[in-house]
Amino acid sequence: MKMRKNRIVYLLFLLAGVYLAVLYDEYISIVVLLLLLLLPLVSLVCFLFWKKQIKIGSSTSETVIKMGEECKFIIQLTNQSIFPVMNGKICVRYRNQLDADFQEKNIRFHLDGKGSEKIIVTFYGNHCGMLEFFCDGISVYDYFGLHSVKIKKKQGKKKIVEVIVVPEFEYADEDMEEEEWNEKDISIDVYGEDNSEVKGVREYRQGDALKHIHWKLSSKQ
Repeated sequence: MKMRKNRIVYLLFLLAGVYLAVLYDEYISIVVLLLLLLLPLVSLVCFLFWKKQIKIGSSTSETVIKMGEECKFIIQLTNQSIFPVMNGKICVRYRNQLDADFQEKNIRFHLDGKGSEKIIVTFYGNHCGMLEFFCDGISVYDYFGLHSVKIKKKQGKKKIVEVIVVPEFEYADEDMEEEEWNEKDISIDVYGEDNSEVKGVREYRQGDALKHIHWKLSSKQ
């Protein structure tokens, strides 16, 4: 919406410059009209440099985190051209593999000429599973807010960054007494009542006794 507004304002200035150049046969009116016509060309030259000279990389601070912990998605931008980027936008998409829906975060940035910038986006692993992060590229806007160009990551560089979220766990006490795991606490009277009874389990076959069915495992299927 803002870019459309800038384009309308530019067209109004261009029409005003044409009107002045036609109405007043003076040197200054011609110069003003030429400057207005050169604005898009200046943007085009900057885009040509930016598209070839800006490099994008991405990584994460951790590859495995516990549920509820934070993870930092790091985007490294390098501008090898002499033209600074005054207005840019990064769109980061992420999702849990168990959830098909993507979520997005848009980050604005600026980048000095012959400089680099590290952008850190913080996420939290609220659910177990595999987090996937996508950063296909960045959008760069010209100095006048009239046009934009999409700069994509180079082919061959991995676009997907993965982070594994594991549940919280605690280490067992080494001094735990063996009687806490005594076999008398395991139910062996009724088949299928104890979760630990998985030895020798197979698919049901016609003729098998119903009392031998492992109901706990069957319910998971």
